Amino acid sequence: AGKTPVPTRQSSYSELVNPSGLPVDVMVSHFWGHPFAGTMKALRGYVETSSSEMTFWICLFAINQHDAADEVGNSPEDGPFNAAVAKARVGMVTIIDDNLEPFKRIWCLFELQRAFDLQKDYQI
Repeated sequence: AGKTPVPTRQSSYSELVNPSGLPVDVMVSHFWGHPFAGTMKALRGYVETSSSEMTFWICLFAINQHDAADEVGNSPEDGPFNAAVAKARVGMVTIIDDNLEPFKRIWCLFELQRAFDLQKDYQI
């Protein structure tokens, strides 16, 4: 396994390990309160239905958490969540739990609406 580079500036984890960026295959919409292990289990299951490797956009890793407010921007349309949905080559997946928490969150509903507006493939 490779060693994580030492940061030379405050950035997102994604920028640290992939400074040139990567094309996004799937934008992941989720509820922050969902256990991370459950999110990873769901994504592994999603990948098993595919015939190729995938690059997932997950806000925890893609957003610069050192300056999240600036990174998110002034409007949802100008923010990274919208860009991730728009650029996702395969589509979007929502990770759900027993309480369907993502469907109670305005950001998740925005992402879902954008996926439909952009005619992206959508999976739960």
